[in-house]
Amino acid sequence: MKPLRKADSMLKSLAFLLLAMLLAAAGQLLLKHGMSQVGRLEGLSWELFRALSQPAVLAGLFLFGLSSLFWLVLLSREKLSYVYPMVSLNYVFIVILSRLFLREAVPPFRIVALTVICLGVVLYGLSEAMVEKGPPPAP
Repeated sequence: MKPLRKADSMLKSLAFLLLAMLLAAAGQLLLKHGMSQVGRLEGLSWELFRALSQPAVLAGLFLFGLSSLFWLVLLSREKLSYVYPMVSLNYVFIVILSRLFLREAVPPFRIVALTVICLGVVLYGLSEAMVEKGPPPAP
């Protein structure tokens, strides 16, 4: 594959990944909001079906399903062993969005943990770039 075409393909894959992750994160926020309206469930019961009547729960499920469609496109383009670890960035998105929209507390140690996750994803992504590039030429 030509370098320009490969870069374009990678940018498209990155866009699909980000869309899938952001839609999934937004879906999770809506699911949490809807379930807050329902109240605490003690397990699988008929109350769970009542939750499905909540507009926020339905919207959350819809967004989560929509994210799966982008994920399927991504899986058709990239190696699972490469893109699936990138989804761990969703932990970061969820915490940030939960803090902003649900007003959930985020203790400092969790911020440190999220930073480690981000560094891990960067290192993992760089390792894939090194694998594709190949070993350096012999002197």
